[in-house]
Amino acid sequence: MNRAKLLAFLVILACPTPARAEEIVIPVPRDWSGFHVGLNAGYALGEHAQESSAGNSDGHRLDGGLAGLQLGHDWYAGDILIGAEADFQFADIAGEFATEEGGWSCMPGNEGIGCASQVDWFGTARLRAGYPAGSVLAYLTGGLAYGSLASEFKDEGPDWQVEDVVLGWSAGAGLEIAHSATMSTRIEYLYTDLGATLRKGDYDFGASAGFSSLRVGLNYAFGAAAAGRLIAEDAAAAEPRGWGGFRAGITGGYARGDQVMSDEFGGSSGEQRLAGAATGVLAGYDLQFGPLVIGAAADFQFANLEGLFNSGEKWSCLDSGCRTTVDWFATARLRAGLASDRLLAYVTGGGATAAIASDIIELGADWRIRDRQLGWAAGAGIEYALSERVSAEAQYLWIDLGTTPASGIDDSEVSAEFGLTRLGLNYAF
Repeated sequence: MNRAKLLAFLVILACPTPARAEEIVIPVPRDWSGFHVGLNAGYALGEHAQESSAGNSDGHRLDGGLAGLQLGHDWYAGDILIGAEADFQFADIAGEFATEEGGWSCMPGNEGIGCASQVDWFGTARLRAGYPAGSVLAYLTGGLAYGSLASEFKDEGPDWQVEDVVLGWSAGAGLEIAHSATMSTRIEYLYTDLGATLRKGDYDFGASAGFSSLRVGLNYAFGAAAAGRLIAEDAAAAEPRGWGGFRAGITGGYARGDQVMSDEFGGSSGEQRLAGAATGVLAGYDLQFGPLVIGAAADFQFANLEGLFNSGEKWSCLDSGCRTTVDWFATARLRAGLASDRLLAYVTGGGATAAIASDIIELGADWRIRDRQLGWAAGAGIEYALSERVSAEAQYLWIDLGTTPASGIDDSEVSAEFGLTRLGLNYAF
């Protein structure tokens, strides 16, 4: 099954910080009618289930990242804005489980977790209706959804595998804020029910999936109305942006990587998936010397990273399985970049720390590890000034948490590393 992927390092210096450019004031009225096109990225969390003539499974967790594009057209009906929009998303939304529940047995085989489902891509075609208030638009939206849904019962052959393009529905709400005559950013929540695959094979095997997604996006408006509106604002936006000084912000994103469990006898689980969402806060300070910007930043992330598996290369997790979780992590990094008016591209790197826990679920304390790990983080990012004080940021970090100290009767240990793609909103002081 194909898995979508998304974005991807460091330096330093010091001296006095320059004064900021004059504050840019964004005029208020905004014409929201016309065509728009944009990009978005986010995170999805939901459930998948399997079914056959032998019984049905319960709903089990399905989650992952997504990124894509949207195209739409809006027009006014009095004070109300109505429109239509279509979007297409590349996705890495997956779920695995091993269980023996009423009417459904999905115990692990040679390939690890017994049952798995995957959404590699999906799209929606929706209407939306909202109320514009100057540069802010709040709206409701709903319509059709479609996507690729694959599901399997591992080790059981083609009769227990299905991959289908499914049709369902999607509904939600959003908030969009205009930052210039043609540019706006949005945050949007959608619930998407992809429905069920066709059943196939001797056992009428099939699957269904539904999930909530939270995504942020950037839109560009076209047309004569867009070209003519807020000309004064475009002139103000041409003022250069100063990047020196203190900043603070919030972030949210999705992480995916690997965990490895091992012991003193050479047993190893091999690389197993570790994935989940992360959201948190950051603070930093930058210096600017012409186009060169250098600085330091620290961030703290609340995380929901989890990996669950049932077998490895030389490793047994028994019926209950093995599990690794990361509940929080933090980084302290330097960054160096080049600024071009309202855009800053940079590389970054430094130290990382995290709370990591791992266990063979049914074996108790001797096979349970709880530790605060030290490691490193490196990556790159782009920051765009929405106004003199507010900026939006997209960043990719690779975080290696190293290996925990050996513990328990067999000196068991665990290592973890992951790639983090996140979006953020910063305020400069």
